[in-house]
Parts: sequence; structure tokens; C-alpha cells
Amino acid sequence: MLTFNDLVTIEGIDTAQVRLVRHQDGRLGSGRLYEAWRNDRAAFE
Repeated sequence: MLTFNDLVTIEGIDTAQVRLVRHQDGRLGSGRLYEAWRNDRAAFE
């Protein structure tokens, strides 16, 4: 499985300098963020 840290490391970024922050946004409804990214880019943006 590819993780967030794997992606950061592949790009040559020091993981000690990175913070992953997840913001809550209820406009899309629970569990719809990934679905919107894949299927409805306008809603995602």
C-alpha cells in the first residue's frame, strides 16, 4: 500500500517538515470527498 509519507519521500521532501491537515467540510456530505474528486471535479473544487 502506498502511503502519504511514501509519496512525500518519493518527491524528496523531508517528512519531518510536513504536516497533514484534514479540514472538515459538510457541503458534500459525509464520505463524498473522494467520490467528488473522482466523479465531480466542480463539486470538489
